[in-house]
Amino acid sequence: MVITNMKLKYLREQKGLSQYELAPLLGLKQSTYANYEIENTQPTIETLCKIADFYGVTLDYLCDHTTEMQQKIKYLDDKSKTILELSENLSNLDKDQTIEFMNFLIQKKKVS
Repeated sequence: MVITNMKLKYLREQKGLSQYELAPLLGLKQSTYANYEIENTQPTIETLCKIADFYGVTLDYLCDHTTEMQQKIKYLDDKSKTILELSENLSNLDKDQTIEFMNFLIQKKKVS
């Protein structure tokens, strides 16, 4: 199981953490974590599970078996999934109009 260094770096940066800050949160030395990001070494499955749990992602995602969007879609409710599926059949203009309408509904709800 090979993880990509870019994915680890991306996830860490999304959390606004340095390697120095993150490593102890995972029970690691900074140098150990740094080696994962530069692909000098690969984490053990136990460490990989800790990393996945920390970021709230799956092992498949860490190992590039799924994209970030696929990861997020997995946890959507059925109605949200239907909206995404239906939007695939819209033109760009229709998508723009749909976005405008959805923003209108969100703003309307905030005012209420």
